[in-house]
Amino acid sequence: MVDTHSRADNSWLTYMLMYPLKLIYVYYSMRGKKIQRKCKNCNNQFEALMIKVRQGKGLFCSKSCYTEYRKNNAGDAKELNKKHQRKFRYNLTEEQFKNMIIDCNNKCTICEQSFNDIKMCIDHSHDTGKVRGLLCDDCNKALGLFKDSTVNLKNAIDYLKR
Repeated sequence: MVDTHSRADNSWLTYMLMYPLKLIYVYYSMRGKKIQRKCKNCNNQFEALMIKVRQGKGLFCSKSCYTEYRKNNAGDAKELNKKHQRKFRYNLTEEQFKNMIIDCNNKCTICEQSFNDIKMCIDHSHDTGKVRGLLCDDCNKALGLFKDSTVNLKNAIDYLKR
């Protein structure tokens, strides 16, 4: 019995695999399985190695398409990093974050300074990880220096009243 799917077979045997809502042509080459893909930038058909597709690569037909796509779709690196931090550190979506800004009227919850003038911080409990609100950088640092303790804050208020 002849194995028609072996790597040594150089006849470029083509067959179809069913993927959800897609028909993808797969064939074997000397470098491994290849499939037909559409370029993410120019929508041209091209061949990609299956191993690259499984690694999340093989999205572009050429390096020039890749660089053009990156140039056209590049965002501000700092803003992208902030979005990433909000999502994975605090589990906040963009919509939830924008709603928080609207709820606090774009002002610090403690000192009520506008966030247009100062740096905004997301305050959270270090014990539970729950987000409490939006504070300015100074108020957030102050709470951290008081170790988020209401007792320490009450003692500080009593001290200031003397």
